[in-house]
Amino acid sequence: MSHRIFAALSTNEEKTLRLIARGGMKPRSIGAGEFTRLQRLGLVSESRTGLHLTELGQQCLGEHAAVRGNAEGGGNEAGPPLI
Repeated sequence: MSHRIFAALSTNEEKTLRLIARGGMKPRSIGAGEFTRLQRLGLVSESRTGLHLTELGQQCLGEHAAVRGNAEGGGNEAGPPLI
């Protein structure tokens, strides 16, 4: 399921997740529509200290990094191609 959620994210939404993961972002730092969408997908939460990735958001970000690494020739987590 998290693969499907992350696949639906735009490049800007992915970048926003990475910025939130670094910490210190406030909802006003990003577009209201983008924040609402990420929150609705269950990827981010808001507290009085700012925005944070949810567990699902962390999983999606990690999975995307692994998929991107394979696509760019970095790592072979998926194993050799099946013939």
